[in-house]
Amino acid sequence: MESEKQTEWSWIEGIVDKNDDHIMITYGDIDDGVFEPIALVAPGPEKEFIVQFLLQPELENEEHQKMLDGARRELNFYLIELKEKDPWGYACYH
Repeated sequence: MESEKQTEWSWIEGIVDKNDDHIMITYGDIDDGVFEPIALVAPGPEKEFIVQFLLQPELENEEHQKMLDGARRELNFYLIELKEKDPWGYACYH
């Protein structure tokens, strides 16, 4: 039902406290089972999420750029574009 969904969530870059509730976004191939940590995500104040990228952007490193771009797409999709009433719960489930 559309009335149960919202549109006001956003994410910002910041520091995630690993002792508090958070999820880790990884990048890798499920077939070889090797996953590299890309970002930490935690609920923030109001309708914000805090995202701490663990990889630094390197223009000359196309693989890092690919991983970071993929992480940003996933963050936007799960936390914002789906417009879930509880995007944190949805992201944790998926």
